[in-house]
Parts: sequence; C-alpha cells; structure tokens
Amino acid sequence: MPDRQCNNCEYFHVDRQVQRGQCRIDPPTTVPNPRPSLDNGGKTDSLVLSRWPVVNASDWCGEFAAKPLSTFNPKPAA
Repeated sequence: MPDRQCNNCEYFHVDRQVQRGQCRIDPPTTVPNPRPSLDNGGKTDSLVLSRWPVVNASDWCGEFAAKPLSTFNPKPAA
C-alpha cells in the first residue's frame, strides 16, 4: 500500500524528521505530562499538553486523503 502511506497524505505534517511527522486529521488530544515540582517537595505535578499523534511516514490508515497534485506555481511558458 505504498501509495496510501502517511507521507502521501494531505493530513501528514513533517516534524523535523523526514521519516516521522504528525497526523493532523483530527484536533490535537490532551495528554498528561508528569513533571517533578520543586515547590512541592519533589512530588509530581501534572502538566497537560495538547499534541497530534506522531506517525511514521510509511504508516497508513483508513482516513487517507491524497495530497493535491500541484501545490506550487510552475513558471509560465515564455
């Protein structure tokens, strides 16, 4: 299914790495991010973050939408 891989999907957003990125078909989800608190005697506080799922460029799913064929303006013919 190479044609329907995430790297060919309209919702795939490359994030600093060529082989990985974010799937942006849905809004980001909230995830807890526990962190030690210096003000709380070393106990763990929870900070909530919002993130899109990270996927591999070669992954695929049933929500695939092909990228537009042309997303740039070619040079006009002279």
